[in-house]
Formats: sequence, C-alpha cells, structure tokens
Amino acid sequence: MAAAAGDVLVIGAGLAGSLAALALRQQGLAVTVVAPAQRAIASFCGYGGVSSWPALPGSLGEAMVRAPGCWQALEQRHGPLGWQSCRLSLHWREAEAEAALPLAERLRAQVPDSQLLQGRLSLPFGRLDAEVLAQALPRVLEQAGVRRVDGQVERLEALPAAGWRLWLTAGDQLEAAQVLLAAGPASSRLWPASTGAPRLGMSWSGALELEAAACWSDALPAGAADGIVIPLLGQRQGLETRCQALQQQEWIVDAGVAPRRGGWWLGQISVVAPAGAVQAAPDATWMEAELRRGLHATWPELAALPGRLVQVPVAFPGADGPLFGPVAGAPGLWGLAGFSAAFSLLPVLAPDLASAMAGPS
Repeated sequence: MAAAAGDVLVIGAGLAGSLAALALRQQGLAVTVVAPAQRAIASFCGYGGVSSWPALPGSLGEAMVRAPGCWQALEQRHGPLGWQSCRLSLHWREAEAEAALPLAERLRAQVPDSQLLQGRLSLPFGRLDAEVLAQALPRVLEQAGVRRVDGQVERLEALPAAGWRLWLTAGDQLEAAQVLLAAGPASSRLWPASTGAPRLGMSWSGALELEAAACWSDALPAGAADGIVIPLLGQRQGLETRCQALQQQEWIVDAGVAPRRGGWWLGQISVVAPAGAVQAAPDATWMEAELRRGLHATWPELAALPGRLVQVPVAFPGADGPLFGPVAGAPGLWGLAGFSAAFSLLPVLAPDLASAMAGPS
C-alpha cells in the first residue's frame, strides 16, 4: 500500500481512534483504522460518564463543558450512540464526612442544579451506554467511509522521503502519509525511540458486570436509579499520580455503580506497577476477590452478588499529560491517548486534532 498525501492510518479502534477517524473523514481525508479483532477495549468496558461542568482544571475543564453538545451532534449525524442525560451521585461514608463535606460544598456552589443530600452530592451529568456505543461504531465508521484492517501493529518505520510504514504481526505492511497513535497503552510501545519515550502510565482496571436479574433495586445505593454513583474521594487518580514512587505493585478499589444495557457495572479496581510500567494481566480470580473485598467495606450486599469480572488495560496520563498532537521530530506522526475523563474530552478534542492533521503543516 503506497503512501499518499491524503491518507491517514489510525492505530486503535477504541473511543479515541474511532472518534478521530470520524473527524478525519469530516475533513475529507482517506482513513484506515488498524486494530486487533475481538479484543476488549477499555473505553467500552466502563461507566461512560460525561461531565457538563469543568471537572478538570484549565483548558481541559473548559473543553469538558462542550462534551454533551458534541455527543448530541454526533448522534444527529450518525444515529443512536447510547447518549443519555443523567445525574452523578458523589458519595462518601460517615467516617469520611470531615474530608468530604468541604469539597462537596465547594462543588455545590460551583455547579448549577446540584443538590447536597444525606451522604452524597447529586450533580447534572451525562453518560454513554458503552455497549450501545461499541455495537454502533463499526457501522458508523463503515458508513463514513473508514476502512478497517484487523491486525496487531508491531512497529513503525519512517519512510525515506515522507510518511510511515506499519509492520503487522502477520508480516503485512501498510503505508500512509500520516499515522495517529490512538492505541491506549500500546501507544508507548510503538513510539519511535528517536523521539524519546512518551510518559504514559498503564494500569489494569476491572469491574463486575451484573445482570439486571441479579440486582434488585432495593440493594442499589442512593442515586443509582438516576445515573452513575462514584465516591467523592476516589482513589484511582491518586494512585496514578504517585506511581513513580511505588516500590511494588499496588491497587485500590473505588465503590461505584453505573447502568449498562441489561444490568449494571459495579466497582472499579485499578492495579498499577511501579512507574506505571506495562504489566501482564493480573490473575482474574485474585483481581475479583480484591475487588469484592474492597466493595464490602461500603456495600456488603452488593459485594456478594454474582457477576462477571471484566478486566482491561488502561493508559493514564504521565508527568507530561496525555498524548495529544504532533510528535516532535517525527513529521506525520500524531498522538491521541492517555486521557482521564475520556468520554468528556475526546469528542471535543478529536475534531480539533483532525483539523490540525488536515491543515498545511
């Protein structure tokens, strides 16, 4: 496949790669998505929360405010993707009240239509049903004219004049003028050594998939009927932030609940190696036992319910933040990976990136 001026190869078929591919097609570029078939993708195995208020500081927080409108515009253009308005309940235990209440009061004062209730703060929110989205995206990409190649990319090679060559596991090669790394943790492995390694971290995340019949409404925590429930004092980002200081693998459990088609997502366990290094998948039996043990401290009844563990690798931002934009010293190579709050940021940032990739430089 020869390199062409208008061709883009997108590595990764998760949320980042798919939204970028659609935005690149809107810019009139020929796009091919390259990703392994039948692989669990982190963005399609989670709560899918979308903030309508700046939950992050600075320009990223400003971008989040636009996310609900971006998702609604995508649905108008491509059909149902699983978008729903909902509420977010940030909960805390009685023992955490001294630390939680001042933060809850600040959020209540900052976010319109928020309500401070017994043991929780209810905020306006949105969500994507990740299973609906995962089923819709292949059709949407095909209808948009995005080509799909199933395969594992082993390495990248800069072409002598301009452009890039992708080497796949089976020995196949693909070439294009521009390449977008949107493959989550795999983006670090594919990063050209000549430009310096990117500082993305990698964790393993797990949640329990509960069927509706296994979970009666009385057992669900307050706020679950209205949308997503997560802890106000969540631990995941703190673990990611201090990963450089870890001496051994550590993990945390955050007690959350979110609806999914046909049931619920319950809890989240995050397992991080020192420095956020790439690690093999944890033993699933151990991971489920630790997840249930952590949930038991907050919701004993829910922690005992039958459910299936789903575990996926997750990229998180390192000291330099997520990968976003052109790779210095590698013309035609771009990055889009490692975002926290991906459902709130990627529908806003992907079109900006696509516009830059379609520009003259």
